[in-house]
Amino acid sequence: MGEFTDDDLKLISKRSGKREIPKNGHIWTVSPLLCFQTDLSLLSGFQILKEENECNTMIIIKSKCREYEKDKTDKSHPNVDHTKEQLLRIITTCLIKPLHELLEGWLANLKTDVSSNQATDIKTEIEAICHQMAFDDCDDSSSVSVLPIDNTKSILPDDVKNYLFRNSDVNSFGIWMNSSLKVFVRKATDETKLKDELIYLNKNFFERYRLEIEKSKMVMKQTLMQGESLLTEANYEDHKYCEGTLGGFVTKVDDKTKIYALTCNHLFPETNKFAYMGDHQNIKEIGFCVFTTREKSCDFAAIEINGSLVNECDIAFRRDDKKKTNAKVNTKSLQNVGIVHKIGNKTDVTTGIVLSPEYYDKLINESNKEYLFLVKGTNGKFSEEGDSGSLVFC
Repeated sequence: MGEFTDDDLKLISKRSGKREIPKNGHIWTVSPLLCFQTDLSLLSGFQILKEENECNTMIIIKSKCREYEKDKTDKSHPNVDHTKEQLLRIITTCLIKPLHELLEGWLANLKTDVSSNQATDIKTEIEAICHQMAFDDCDDSSSVSVLPIDNTKSILPDDVKNYLFRNSDVNSFGIWMNSSLKVFVRKATDETKLKDELIYLNKNFFERYRLEIEKSKMVMKQTLMQGESLLTEANYEDHKYCEGTLGGFVTKVDDKTKIYALTCNHLFPETNKFAYMGDHQNIKEIGFCVFTTREKSCDFAAIEINGSLVNECDIAFRRDDKKKTNAKVNTKSLQNVGIVHKIGNKTDVTTGIVLSPEYYDKLINESNKEYLFLVKGTNGKFSEEGDSGSLVFC
């Protein structure tokens, strides 16, 4: 509705061909109405729309030719500028409530089939989607400030954490699916004794989180444009290379000509090591490692790109559909993050759910009490050897 131009119509994506509604397909209960603001005052426009149209949401496109009059007390009618990205985002928010209702209905139906492993996996993925919707809804995309990582509060109480680190029978442990504490122990461990001691230590915590003890150990392999293959020389004399992934690029704040590739520490455990790209038959040096660390559970390294290759770098971050996007470091707890994705050299784009937002592995480094997070792929493996260095996006 309203006065619009051909350029305005380009804001709306059109589906090619005629789409047939599938049998028993879900019909959404929302009816967004797209309105282009004219010289008519905003409040007068609202009154006319309310009288003549029945719709759940009115999306007002700001006029380019007049000053926008914003009623800050009325948040029921979202308004956006003339950009396709902002319009897509606000239209998508119209589906949040009905989508939540649809997912809650699915979860209720799945509760009657708790014995099925497939039903459990589906239920877990639906819950992850709900978590992600809540995370996106509360995320302030206008803020790009990065808070110190120390602001991320641990879910595990200190008394439970310290006890598990002291116990020599414990291999690793972590919060599982935001509902339980899973402890991996040696085969000779007295499960009953361990369980009793933990519950006695912090009864309140275990009233909220179920305790699971498993006699095994997690097998965690340190596996070696964003998603490209990155090589480092493992043996100089034999010219053998270790392969990982170029996770993404960053630029220096005060010098945009300085570009750095992000990857992992176990591919570049030392600075000044050269980085290469290629297929082992045609190797090309692209830069050298200027920073690397394993402190506080980080597995991170930065490669300064050679000046002659700066113009060949596609420094944009990519979504799971490979389209460009902005990104910032997430300093919040991963407890409410649902779906994540990465682009790796070996497996390309994969999606997964955060299986454990807080995981401690004593077998890798017993003295390091900083935690990791674990991701489970939603359709096969989330990563394989050669994907190391990939950035994980939520």
